[in-house]
Amino acid sequence: MLEPVNALLISGTDTEVGKTVVTTALAAYWKIYCTPKTFGILKPIQTGIGDREFYSRYLSLNQSLDEINPLHYHQPIAPPLAAELEGRRVELEKAWHIFERLYHSKDWVLVEGVGGLGTPLTHETTMADLAWDWRLPTVLVAPVRLGAVGQVSAPVPSSS
Repeated sequence: MLEPVNALLISGTDTEVGKTVVTTALAAYWKIYCTPKTFGILKPIQTGIGDREFYSRYLSLNQSLDEINPLHYHQPIAPPLAAELEGRRVELEKAWHIFERLYHSKDWVLVEGVGGLGTPLTHETTMADLAWDWRLPTVLVAPVRLGAVGQVSAPVPSSS
């Protein structure tokens, strides 16, 4: 495993909380204030249409769509279910290899998560597991609403 110091995961408490906005803001900051250093963006998994197309269109990345997002599925549902509907499996190894390539060829890598930290990536692995396995420091994006942070905490076992 790598010990990333030049990579950052942008995750969230849920979907639609602003991960893409935060990732884009960090990328814009990087482009303005850190030139000529290079950066890459990785959205390891995407279900439905969205972020990979947005990044490709609005950011001047020297990356193909598959380098921005190696695992994409048509249905906007949890990745293992979306993959099953297409007769595929979620190949996290493929995303890992793209991450490694970006990690070694770019000065900085922004990794945008899918859904929230508890979102299943496979039937055994969550977004939080990926953050741990890839040793990614993480920014947690949360909406400003009651209970938002509680969505990522583990349930407390009952005392009975």
